[in-house]
Amino acid sequence: MAKIPVLSETLPILWDAAYALQPELKNGLYKEWAYLYRRLDFLTDKKWINAVERILPGWEKVATQNEGQTAKHTIVVLACCLNLPEYKNASAQTRREIEWAAIFHDLDKDVQYGRGDGAHGMRSAGLAAQRLVDLGFDLESKGHFDNWVDVVKSAQKQVEGKWAADFSRLPAIWTGLHYFFGFDTPATRIVKAVMFHQSLSTLDDWPNPVILSDDEIRTYLTLEDIDVLGPLMLGDSDAWNVCEPTRDRYMGELRGNIEKVRKVLK
Repeated sequence: MAKIPVLSETLPILWDAAYALQPELKNGLYKEWAYLYRRLDFLTDKKWINAVERILPGWEKVATQNEGQTAKHTIVVLACCLNLPEYKNASAQTRREIEWAAIFHDLDKDVQYGRGDGAHGMRSAGLAAQRLVDLGFDLESKGHFDNWVDVVKSAQKQVEGKWAADFSRLPAIWTGLHYFFGFDTPATRIVKAVMFHQSLSTLDDWPNPVILSDDEIRTYLTLEDIDVLGPLMLGDSDAWNVCEPTRDRYMGELRGNIEKVRKVLK
């Protein structure tokens, strides 16, 4: 198996920002969102945006929309992941996969819809697949790859006025994912984590518009996938709640729901 690119070496700007933030979040330093996001204002500097965009095309969009809110959130997610026991106790390979999933998970998010963009996981997964190839991840076949990426990105529909993932396209997406990246590979797990990070039961207070059924979970996910997807979901949720009194309660609730998914797969 090819070596997974190391995030700290490939995108040190993003890694260093998250690594420096990690202990501050662990110690509960931030009580106000404005203070936390001001801490990351440098990410909206054109010099830094261009430096990341050269390596990770698509970053400029998330770093310029709404004062860079999504770019800042991405770094907070990565920092939260670094603090998780699920990350610290994982193998070196799984840690690398979690890191890349955190970087990619909102790469094609449209901030104008806010939390109403429940389909951004699909679009970001398609973009992640393209970028993984650029970064040196193995692609087992090149034929019709761009067509498959288009299918992934367009797997969205509107539900009650909000965008949601369109699971009717999962059979074709699943077949293509394994055709291009193989079964049980780092790239496959990263793309799945990005694709499904808003497709499982998370929090009662913040339900996802559509979620995978138990049968779909058994069809499209494995326990190894959950080793990456679970920490991403935890880091993503924690990043929205690091300044809130509900933080610990939400983490407990989400861990319980992730464990239910594991039981479905066992």
